[in-house]
Amino acid sequence: MKPLLRLGIFVRPYWKQVSLSLITLIVITGISLLVPAIIQRVIDIGLGQQDVQVLITSALLLLGIGLANSVLTYWQRLLTEWTATHIGYDLRNRLYNHIQHLPFAYHDHAETGQLISRCIEDVRSVERFTASGLVDLIHLGLMVIGIVTILFLNNPRLATIALLPMLPLVFITSNFGQRVSDYFLAVDNALGDLSSRLQENVTGVQVVGGLARAGDEI
Repeated sequence: MKPLLRLGIFVRPYWKQVSLSLITLIVITGISLLVPAIIQRVIDIGLGQQDVQVLITSALLLLGIGLANSVLTYWQRLLTEWTATHIGYDLRNRLYNHIQHLPFAYHDHAETGQLISRCIEDVRSVERFTASGLVDLIHLGLMVIGIVTILFLNNPRLATIALLPMLPLVFITSNFGQRVSDYFLAVDNALGDLSSRLQENVTGVQVVGGLARAGDEI
C-alpha cells in the first residue's frame, strides 16, 4: 500500500487526466453491466414470447453499447498511456537527479548494473502498472461491486449461495499473489546482477583490448 501512496506524488500533477480516465472507466463499467439485463430481456420476452420488436431493439442496443464501449475504451487507454508515460518521465528524472547527488562513498559500493536495472526496469514496471495493472484493478473492483449489487437486488439468497465459494478463492488468490511477488522480486534482483556482470565484462573487454594494443598505440 505504501508504494501506491508514494506513486500518488507523481500522479498529482496529472489529476485532470486521471479524473477523466476514471470517469470514463466508470461509464465503461456501467455500460458493460447493462448487457446481461438486455440479454435477459431477449430470452424472457424476445424468445419466450416471440416478440420480434424486442429482438430488433435489443440487437440495436447491443450494437450501440459495443460501439460506445470501443470508443470509450480507446480514449480511456489513450489517457492512461499518456499519463503513465509522463509519470515514468518524471520518475526517471527524479531518480537520475537523486543518484547524481549521492555521496561518492555510495558509488564505491553500489554496482553499476543494479543502478541501471533500477533506472530502467523498475521505472518501466511502474509505467506498465500505471498504464494497465492499476486500471484493470480498478475496473475489476467496479465490476465486482456492480455484479454483487445486481445479484442481491434480484435474489439475495441465491446471491449469498453463489458468493460463498468466492471466500476461499480470495484467500488462495492473495496467498498466490504474495508468493508471485516474491518471485518477481527475485527476478528483478537477478536481472540487476546480470546487468552488473555485463557491465563489468564489457569494461574488462575494453581494458584487455586496450592493453593488447598498447604497443601499437605507443
